[in-house]
Amino acid sequence: MIQELVARSLGIRVGDYHHFATSLHLYEDDQDSVADYLGEGFQNPVFAMPKMLSGCQMENLAAFLEVERAIRQGEIADARQISLAPYWRDLSLVLLRCADSRYKRGTKVLEDNFSQIGDPFYRNFFSKRPKVLPKGEAKVIVQDNLDLGEEQSSAN
Repeated sequence: MIQELVARSLGIRVGDYHHFATSLHLYEDDQDSVADYLGEGFQNPVFAMPKMLSGCQMENLAAFLEVERAIRQGEIADARQISLAPYWRDLSLVLLRCADSRYKRGTKVLEDNFSQIGDPFYRNFFSKRPKVLPKGEAKVIVQDNLDLGEEQSSAN
């Protein structure tokens, strides 16, 4: 999202994002949590957020942050109180959905506010039942060489 905000503000195309971790640890104690996380199904790289509106989004971001503050402080409890551009409104409604649960506002409020989310992408987070990976014997994986991919290795 930050990459997209910067690109929109500069009026340029959003490029690819690559992240490299040189030290990533997975401990045996955490394997069940990792399996649960991966089993949710939301880590698929084709499962992308909706595109941000064109043009500089700093005013919309400021308005969104104000709505976020109001939701967090309990000043907004109804989706009809939120009047932002659709992209930013949906993000706000996701936060409102979480606040509805936290403040135990009841099923009717949860459903009413949930029904206001416009983009199916966000609805999936609340309606898709996570898959649970079958528990199995943990395999220890050790990387003993640095794999730079075909393009990198052929250049050497």
